[in-house]
Amino acid sequence: MNLKINIKKQTPNFLISINIVTNTGIVGILGKSGSGKSLFLKCLAGLELFDKGEIILDNKILYNDKINLPPQKRNIAYMFQNYGLFPNMTVKKNIQICAKVKNIDQIISMCRLNHLLNIYPNKLSGGEQQRVAIARILASKPKVILLDEPFSALDVGLRRNIEFDMIRLLSKFEGIVFIVSHDKDELYRFAQDIMIIDNGNIVETGKKDKIYKNPAHIQTAKLVGYDNIISAKLLNKNPNKRICIKSEDIKINESGKNAAVVIECIEDINNNIVYIQCNEEIIRVTDKKYYNKEQQVTFDLLNFIIIKNNK
Repeated sequence: MNLKINIKKQTPNFLISINIVTNTGIVGILGKSGSGKSLFLKCLAGLELFDKGEIILDNKILYNDKINLPPQKRNIAYMFQNYGLFPNMTVKKNIQICAKVKNIDQIISMCRLNHLLNIYPNKLSGGEQQRVAIARILASKPKVILLDEPFSALDVGLRRNIEFDMIRLLSKFEGIVFIVSHDKDELYRFAQDIMIIDNGNIVETGKKDKIYKNPAHIQTAKLVGYDNIISAKLLNKNPNKRICIKSEDIKINESGKNAAVVIECIEDINNNIVYIQCNEEIIRVTDKKYYNKEQQVTFDLLNFIIIKNNK
C-alpha cells in the first residue's frame, strides 16, 4: 500500500504544507495544540478543502486540480473525537450501516461487543463507544484510518484500560493509520513512525526511536520530552548551539561539576520538581529529595544532546 500526499492550505495563522509518502503501518503525528495536526487529517479525509496539491492512494487519485473525491469514496475512515455514533441506532446497526464486509461477526467478537449489540450509544461507557467506533471503521474495510486524539474524551483511568484494546486492534489492520496526539508517550506506544508538525509544516519524520532519542530539531526535542533547552555556553561549547536535557537526566549531588541555586521546589507524587538557576539559565530537575529555596547545590548532566540554534 502506498499513500502520496502533497498539499498546501493557507490558514489565518500559517500555511499548511505537507509532502510525504508512506506505506503500511502506524504513523504518529505529534505537535503542540493549534499546529495543524487535526486540519491535516480533515484535508486527507476530504472533510476540509485545501488550496492545491494532490493525494494519491495506491495509484488512485483522490484529489488534484481536476479531481476531488467525496469522503465516502476515498476509502479513508476518520474517527471523530466524540466517535460520531448514531444515537438512534443500536450498536449492531451502527456497525452494519457502513459495513463492506460480508460477515461482521468476527469484527464484533474482536472488539468484544457481542453482549452490547442491542444497546444504544447513550447507555455505553466511553471505552465501549470507542470500541463500537473502531468496529464500524474496520467493517467499512478502509485502506487508511485517521484517529484524531482518540483518547481526549476519556478520563485517565479509562484511557489506560482501553489503550491495550486499541493497540491490539490496530496491530491487526493491514493498511495505513495516522494517529494525532500531543501526548508523546501515547504516540510512542502506538506508532512505528513519528511525524512532527509545527505551524502546518513537517519539522521531522522518522522511526520513533530515532525521533525520541536523537531529535535533529529543537522543536522536536521540546515535544519528545527534552524540557530544558539551554545555551551550550554552560558547558563551554559553541554559543550558537543549544543543549537539550530531560529533567530526569540531571543529577543534583554534593560533588557536581556545576553550581546552582534552588529557586523553587514543587512536591509531586513520584519525584519533586526542582527549579535551579545556573548563571542565566533556569533548569528543571526531577528529584526525590526536597530542596529549600535559595539552597546552594551542584549538579551533573547525565545525558544530553546538542542542536544548532537555527534548527
